[in-house]
Amino acid sequence: MRLLRFNALNEPVSRARTGVLLAGDIVGDLRAGYATCLVEEGKDVQGREIAGLRIPPDVRQILHVGGPARVAVERAAAWLAERYAKYPNGKGLDGEMLFVPLAGARLHNPLKPGRLIVVEGNTGASGQPVVRDHSSASFIGPVRDIATPGVLDGLAYGTGVAIVIGRTCHALEARDALNAVAGYMVANIVHARLNNADIEGLAGDIAFTRCIIGPYLVEPQDAPEFGSLHLTTHVNGMVVQSGATSSLLWPLDRLIARLSRYGLEAGDTIVTGLLSDRTPAGTSTVPYLRGGDLLESGIEGLGTMRNRVTSS
Repeated sequence: MRLLRFNALNEPVSRARTGVLLAGDIVGDLRAGYATCLVEEGKDVQGREIAGLRIPPDVRQILHVGGPARVAVERAAAWLAERYAKYPNGKGLDGEMLFVPLAGARLHNPLKPGRLIVVEGNTGASGQPVVRDHSSASFIGPVRDIATPGVLDGLAYGTGVAIVIGRTCHALEARDALNAVAGYMVANIVHARLNNADIEGLAGDIAFTRCIIGPYLVEPQDAPEFGSLHLTTHVNGMVVQSGATSSLLWPLDRLIARLSRYGLEAGDTIVTGLLSDRTPAGTSTVPYLRGGDLLESGIEGLGTMRNRVTSS
């Protein structure tokens, strides 16, 4: 499955909810579909309430609910696929549309990670990999504008793979680590430092960072082999970075096992394999991002994110 958060383009952002990407690039509303399934087929008068508990509007919450939510999501996804084949204009219990074309949906980051752990230098470009925790305030979705303060004169960037942890785990062995993965997403770490003139004598690391994740969470059984993922970054339609996950210093199983030493929880997200490790921005062929630029971050089999840079 490919899980996502969306609202129809004619709806307010506050209507964002959990969906599943069906065949033909159709988004199915999981909660509304599950409620309709329970009431119509199961004759359960509490179908609405059960659907609201089992399928909350954020994938991280679904992961925390665990087994019951997983069963509900699978049943709802299968029911929606069958219903769409028969009734593509089908509606839910309250008259809401069960299906929206992907082109008519606004996508949000599929989940709000508990932690976002970024592993820099894992491509072996230079030195030892470095692990950094990023603030939850830095997350933005796969189509949202990257609004930057006017004092910035350019943004660096680097596409990477986001690995979402599906359950609480501690001190995993490498042989068991992949069983803790809920799925994969595309990520891009966009950052810049403020000009020295704006620091006004304060020492320290004052940085602008945005962590873009999306466009959907692809479960392991539906994703390409992790060790052969191909990543690309486009700026204004031109390829500026490309690479693959085949040469990571810390392969996925060892990396998860190592990071689980102090505990990982459902919804924690690890980003690794950054293309900026080998081809950082700031050259004639890999330019900094500036106002008006379109950044496209893609991984074959996992999707593409498109974010426009705006200046405030």
